[in-house]
Amino acid sequence: MKRSVCILFQIALCLLLLGCDKEEDYYKVGIEECNGHECVDLGLSVKWATCNVGADSPGKYGNYYAWGSVGNERYNAVVDVANYSWGDKWRTPTKDELEELISNCDWTWTTRNSNRGYRVTSKVPGYTDRSIFLPAAGNKNGIVNEYVDTYGYYWSDSETRAKDKAYYMFFKKNQEMYVELSPESVGMSIRPVLPK
Repeated sequence: MKRSVCILFQIALCLLLLGCDKEEDYYKVGIEECNGHECVDLGLSVKWATCNVGADSPGKYGNYYAWGSVGNERYNAVVDVANYSWGDKWRTPTKDELEELISNCDWTWTTRNSNRGYRVTSKVPGYTDRSIFLPAAGNKNGIVNEYVDTYGYYWSDSETRAKDKAYYMFFKKNQEMYVELSPESVGMSIRPVLPK
C-alpha cells in the first residue's frame, strides 16, 4: 500500500512539473531584447514588455503606482512611470493600446511563478504563437493591497477631463476585461510598451 501511494505521488509530481514546463513554453516565442528589457511583438501597434515595472521576472507583480507618480510623490507635470523607470522609448500604453490588446488577443486564466493571471496570446495572423503574461496583482489602496491573484489593474497614460481620474484596464478570472476610469490615487501595475 505504501509503495502504491509513493508511486502515485511521484506520478502526480511529474505531471505537475510537466504542466509547469508546458505553460512556460507559451512565452518563449518572439522574445526580443528591447532597450534593456525584454518585449514581444504581438502583431499589434506596439511591442509589449514581458514584465511589469518593478518586477524582475515576467510572473511577478512589480510595483504599484498612483497615476502620474513615481514612488510616493505626485508631480505638477505628469510623469510617465514606464519612461521614467526604463528610459529610452518605453512608455505606458494608451487607452486605445489597452483596448487593442483586449480585442486582438485570446485571454487564458493560468498560473505563472505561483501567481494567478492571464496568458494573453495574439490572434493576429503570423503572431498567434506569441504570448505575454499579465499577473492579477490587484491594486493598492492607501497601504492595503487588495484583490491580489483575483483582479488585475493596469494604468494607461490617458487622462480624462473628469477631475483626478484616468483610464485603466481591469480584468478578472471569468473572462471579464475592459478599460474604464479610476481615481488617480489608486496604486496599479504598469506594463510598458515600445513603439515599433
